[in-house]
Order: sequence, then structure tokens, then C-alpha cells
Amino acid sequence: PLLNWFADYLRDRKQCVVVEGASSSFLNVTSGVPQALEKQKQRAKKAKNVAGKANLCNHAGVKLAEHRLFEKAIEEHRMELQLSESLNDTIAVAIAHRKLGECLCEQQDFKQALFHQRKHLELSRECQNIVEEQRALATVGRTLFVSAVSFSELFEAKSVFLESLSICDQLKDIVEEKELLEMRARLYLNLGSVYANLKNPKKAVRYIEEALVITVKHSLKETEYRCHFSRGEIKLAENHPAEALQCFERARKAAQHQGMKFEEADTLVKWDRSFFGWVTSKELKTFLKSVSKQ
Repeated sequence: PLLNWFADYLRDRKQCVVVEGASSSFLNVTSGVPQALEKQKQRAKKAKNVAGKANLCNHAGVKLAEHRLFEKAIEEHRMELQLSESLNDTIAVAIAHRKLGECLCEQQDFKQALFHQRKHLELSRECQNIVEEQRALATVGRTLFVSAVSFSELFEAKSVFLESLSICDQLKDIVEEKELLEMRARLYLNLGSVYANLKNPKKAVRYIEEALVITVKHSLKETEYRCHFSRGEIKLAENHPAEALQCFERARKAAQHQGMKFEEADTLVKWDRSFFGWVTSKELKTFLKSVSKQ
């Protein structure tokens, strides 16, 4: 039944890209989520066990979230949570809570996101798994930050990010160097974003530049994109449009290098909003058509 359920939305899938009212034409999906899910489906079918099905749900949810299909991703991670609980696998349950929290945060359901993220943190500490504890603190901090409406909530997010950063010092011999560098870079970026919202641009830029040093040196393009994008927003707030434009162009190139089409489109939209129509509707539609053909 589970495999048939996946098949229901794997068959005859079409997609288009829509940004600011401009959309590409609908095309059949021939890459990405369907192929990835199909491979996982075959593995789960051969395994014939609950753990295999839970693993399939995890991978399906991750792939769907990458394509911003968050409602479908949440369905997969809820199934993953249910299956993991039936196995009494505490860490698997914790990870399912993390994934649910991430997707719910993207949907701006911050109350439910924090519920699942704090469960992830609680279970990680129960298992004394400091890798998952670090991740839990980072995701809690991120949700607190994006949902903050006051300085006190921003300070709470900052405190959680700093706690997560302190755990990184304990992970040197536990996780691979590149993964640890990614953790640090993202936390520096998050702290920079917090300080930007606390109206402290000097500290914001300092943290973001620390993140950029790591991402450029180690080719961590996704986080590099976010660093350049954040710097661009700070430069705009400081009324330095030329410097902001340079930052957004670097962000676009990092996204393009990584094949991050949604993020590349976000950069174009940011240009359009910030620079009074420098990106024309025709140019945006042309880009969207190219996205749908990738």
C-alpha cells in the first residue's frame, strides 16, 4: 500500500515555475524527485521491513522539500515518524521530528515547527547524541529568528545559535571536516542575520564574512549563495545599491553553479524589487522557461 501511495503522485507529473506572476509552461517531470523516489521505492520493496519504509519516507520527504513541495514532504515525514516510533528507534524519531520542523518552518507554521524541533532537541539529549543536539539547536534558532517580532526574541535566537556553535568545538573527531565547516559557516551566517536585524550592521558583516571565508575556500556553494544574498540585503539597507547589486550577482552565480534554480529565480526577483525593474518581465519569463527545461 505504501509503495502504491507513492506511485499515485509519481505518475504523469507536470510542473511549472511561477515568480511574481510570471510563469513557465507546464512540462512533464523527467528528472529529480520521481527518479530518486523510484530508486528508493525499489530498495524498500526488496528490504520488506519497516526500517526500509521509514528510510524511504525520509528520502522522499527530503527530495520533495528540495523542490519546495512542502505539504507532500510533511506527509512523508509524518509517515517516517510513525514508522520510527513503531521501531522504538529514538534517534530515527528525533530526525523525523527535525525534518517535520524544517518543513513546517518553511510553511511559516512556527508554533508546530518549534514543537517538533524541540522534540528533536529533547530526544537528542536523551540519547546523548551531540551531533543531533547541535543540529537541533541550529534549527530551533533558525525558527526563532525567522518568526521573531521583537528584539528579545532575536536575542533568544542569538543565544541558541551561540550554544549550537559551542557544540561544534566538540565535534572535531566525530564528523567529517567539510560537514563541520558547513555547520560553522551556517551558524556564522545565522548570527550575522540576527545582528543585521538587531541594527548592528558591523557585527552582521563580520559574521557573514567569516562564513564567506569558509564557504569560498571549501566550495560550499549553497551557503555561499546565502552569504552573498544576505550581504546584498544589508548593503541595500545601508543605501549602497551598487555594492548590493554586486552581492546579488555573486549570489546568483553561486546558485547557478550549484544548479539551484529556485534560488537563482529569487535573486532575479530581488533585483527587480530593489532596482526598479532592471530585470524586465520578458527577461524573467525567459529565465523561467529555461528553468522548466532543466
